[in-house]
Formats: sequence, C-alpha cells, structure tokens
Amino acid sequence: MADGNHRSLAAQTGGLPRFLAVITTPDSVTIQPYNRLVSELTMTVPEMLERLRARGASVYPMDGPPTVPASGGTIHLYAGGKVHAVALPPTPGASDVDNLDHALVERVVLRDALGLDPGDKRITYVGGDYPASWLAGEVDAGHAEMAILIAPVTVEDFVTVNLDRLKLPRKSTWFTPKARGGLVLAQLS
Repeated sequence: MADGNHRSLAAQTGGLPRFLAVITTPDSVTIQPYNRLVSELTMTVPEMLERLRARGASVYPMDGPPTVPASGGTIHLYAGGKVHAVALPPTPGASDVDNLDHALVERVVLRDALGLDPGDKRITYVGGDYPASWLAGEVDAGHAEMAILIAPVTVEDFVTVNLDRLKLPRKSTWFTPKARGGLVLAQLS
C-alpha cells in the first residue's frame, strides 16, 4: 500500500473492519526525498556541528550548492551559505528502521544536537516535489536557518519495514506518482 500506512494502523487500532486504500506494486512507485527546514536555531552552526561530532558524527565541508544525497548513510546540512556532509552514527543493536537516515536525523540531529522534538513547530517537513535549490533559497532568504537534506528511503526498505510490521519515522516517505484525487462513494455494507 502506497501512502497512508498510518490509515491502516488507525483502522486496525479503531477496530474497523475495513478502510479505503490504494494498492500498488513496489515497481510502480518511487519514493522521493522528504527533507527538513529548521528555524530559530538556539546555537551557532559551528556549535551544532561540534555537538554532532561529539555524538560520533563525521562532518565534512562540501563545495557547491546543496544536494540531496544519492543514497543513505550521509545527510547534507545547509546553513550560513555552507554545505556539510554528515555521516550519522548508527546505534549498535538497534533495528534497521531505527538506523535509517530519517530516524538518525530525528534522534541525533534534532533531539541530541539541537534539543528539539521532531514535532516542534520550528521544523518544517518538505516533500519531494521541492528541489534542493528551493530549500537553499528558503535558507538564503531567511525563512529558515538550516536545511537538512536526506536521501529517500528505498522502496525495498519501505516494503521490509511494513512486512516486519514496524513503523517508519515521521515524514520519511514521499511517494510518486500520487493517486488521483477525487470523491469516491462506496457502500461498504
């Protein structure tokens, strides 16, 4: 099922016998990146980078404009006109889902380094239809202080997480193509 696995969990939790869904094959969808913009940082960028290093992250400055990483294992941070590649340390013994880049961003970058809950209003989740250049423009215009660019979750990881009945971190999958919108009425009983 693409887009809305939280709906199936809600229906199951609510004891509902059925719910509307779109069912596809893994080959028919693509998962785009789901990035973050962070506003109102409570520390300087060098202080934040030092906190990341203290938590075991490897931080390297990059040349050129910010980009979304091509594959997992490294995120890109854009702040103060500079791009940094950051390899976040996986948690030994944690599940595969807990070591996905999106989970590591929540735990290591947002909670540990910045002291933010992932649901904090200072974090804006930006779906895959906005390119890295748009995120950089938001930072450069002062609408946010930092962009966090994260490689998309792979379809294989998504399928594995669902087959294992685990839960992905918030806002980690932006599926394309989107199912056509419209009003559907169906008598279910």
